Amino acid sequence: MAERRRQPDKALELKVHADRAQASFNERFWYSDEGYLFDVIDGEGGDDAACRPNQLLAISLRHPVLDPAKWQPVLETVRRRLLTPVGTTLSVSGPS
Repeated sequence: MAERRRQPDKALELKVHADRAQASFNERFWYSDEGYLFDVIDGEGGDDAACRPNQLLAISLRHPVLDPAKWQPVLETVRRRLLTPVGTTLSVSGPS
């Protein structure tokens, strides 16, 4: 939006913040042991590794926040663990 208003300095500042947020998201939410995203980080009980379908939002947004290299592992995990013949379900290994 700042670019449309001819504010290149503001556009650059916003891009720096967006890039930082994306890098932080990928670092903090990526559950490398299993190849998908934590459901919650820094919660009362620590990080919640429940596999939930809401992680698909990190891929499906107009400007996806998840690194494209991680899309396939997320899709494969959701397909394997959550997809049923009638749609998706919540994680069978975690609390509802």
